[in-house]
Amino acid sequence: MFKVKTAIACFFSVYPINYGSSVVCSSFFNNWSGEKRLFQISNNDLSIKKIKNTFIIFNNKYLKILSVIFQIISINNYLKKGNSKKILIIEGASWVGYSFLTFITLKLLIKDIFIIYRGHSIEYEIRKKNNLYLVAIISKYFENYIYKNANISTSVSNIEQKKIKKLYNVKTNIFPNIIKVENFNYKKNRFSNYVFYCGSYEYRPNKIIIDKLIKKIMPAVRKKNKNIELVLTGSEKSKFNESWVHNLKLVSKKNFISLLNKSLCIAIPSKEGYGTRVKIIESLCYGAIILSSPIGIEGIQFKGNVSSPIICKTDKDFVKKILYLYKSHLIIKKKIKPFINEYRQKYSDSIATKNFYKMIINKL
Repeated sequence: MFKVKTAIACFFSVYPINYGSSVVCSSFFNNWSGEKRLFQISNNDLSIKKIKNTFIIFNNKYLKILSVIFQIISINNYLKKGNSKKILIIEGASWVGYSFLTFITLKLLIKDIFIIYRGHSIEYEIRKKNNLYLVAIISKYFENYIYKNANISTSVSNIEQKKIKKLYNVKTNIFPNIIKVENFNYKKNRFSNYVFYCGSYEYRPNKIIIDKLIKKIMPAVRKKNKNIELVLTGSEKSKFNESWVHNLKLVSKKNFISLLNKSLCIAIPSKEGYGTRVKIIESLCYGAIILSSPIGIEGIQFKGNVSSPIICKTDKDFVKKILYLYKSHLIIKKKIKPFINEYRQKYSDSIATKNFYKMIINKL
């Protein structure tokens, strides 16, 4: 049996684990077999075995490319040592230009390299709605090249798979977003009767959701019930003036799970959908009630009598359902409890990653 050496390239901070993409990437890395190393770009000073940290040289999203170049050098040095089969896994959770540069450079430097592109979402769709037209077109070119030339590429759902086929005429393998399910005892927190949302305010799609919750949905809720508040996590620097908004910033995994589980609901009034949201997967696996717009839950397959997720098509629907859950959330939680173990099996990091690894080994 031949030896395998794997480098996993991430263009953001995976460790410490504080948000959705870091949950997905760390869960995958921890369960990947063989000799391995994860390469991340981060200003966090780490001394974790098998994690190679490249610092951000300039705190500027355009000059970050310099850090990507240094990371490519580190990956090349790591993979070239020894006679193992060489695998490069690119985590597509950052701008696709970084992935493209890493892809073409290492393909030139290491001729027998096997490259896997793990798509977290469709980059072109994100840039088309959130950036200049030129950035979107360039991103589409990069993304098309990667999907057409990678040895294996993945998408997170059937919906994403169909979109990529239509855009780039490539059929991807489906590899859903995965999490490590922790068996924590849910600890009490100082909040009660609260709506929950997690996500960095610095990421524009999250900013739109949080602004809608603070400026439209929650004021209408509180007009009828002052006991209901809003708890946020994931926004390290952001401050909000409303006394009923509690921004806890970055919290531990254990605290996050407890906040999620003890909430009235997690509310996702999204108008954009990219990939599948880890926060929804975590909610399913930990028995939290989900209120979501139709696009917010796109790509997620859920079970049972649809007690949760609850689909809300308008802001008024969100207001109405939050007020309803103030009295009925324990009833809904009882209904969804029998399906928790099924979700945990479906989105288990160990099961999905080990099966994917076996498939890759058969292709080498």
